Amino acid sequence: MKKGVVLCITLGAIFAVCGCSGKPSVSVPNYKPERIAEKAIELFDTDGDGKIGGVELDACPGLKDALKRVDTDGDSMANAEEIAQRVRSWTQIGGLPVGCAITLNGQPVQYANVVFEPEPFLEDVISPATGETDVTGTCDLKSDALPYGAQGGMYRVRIISETQTIPPKYSSETTLGAEVSNEAPGIVQGRYRFDL
Repeated sequence: MKKGVVLCITLGAIFAVCGCSGKPSVSVPNYKPERIAEKAIELFDTDGDGKIGGVELDACPGLKDALKRVDTDGDSMANAEEIAQRVRSWTQIGGLPVGCAITLNGQPVQYANVVFEPEPFLEDVISPATGETDVTGTCDLKSDALPYGAQGGMYRVRIISETQTIPPKYSSETTLGAEVSNEAPGIVQGRYRFDL
């Protein structure tokens, strides 16, 4: 095979994976806003009023974290249309290159596994994202869908460590939530900060 042909095939493969910019391309998940919103209401609206609010939000930490951006009518609850509207906003990003900084009682949580687990109404839409903290308590996230970062969506966040005792409310029975979006206030310099 001639060098020119090999070069063209190689460049073609690079552009197919990375696109013209040279950066890895990110395909947007197949969000179906109305279906996702209906599933969220079905799973978490325990009093049947068509909204998720109050103690219902405690069972859905990703939505609780995002509530200020979801709740457009100011009633401190999320209805199906508000959730669907928020889901539509994620279609513009696909995913973001994000990481975490974890501290416990002011000290870095070292060598811990960080898991961004999609809320149940997003389980079939987005992939979990994971990372392992270093000595500074920071990590970068990655998933099966992205070599870096996490897909747009709402997640339960679990911190799992074999060397430090992490309270159940941050690990097995987590109350930590995060929304991956361009407007998420928890991101500082590309990292979510969790002070446990």
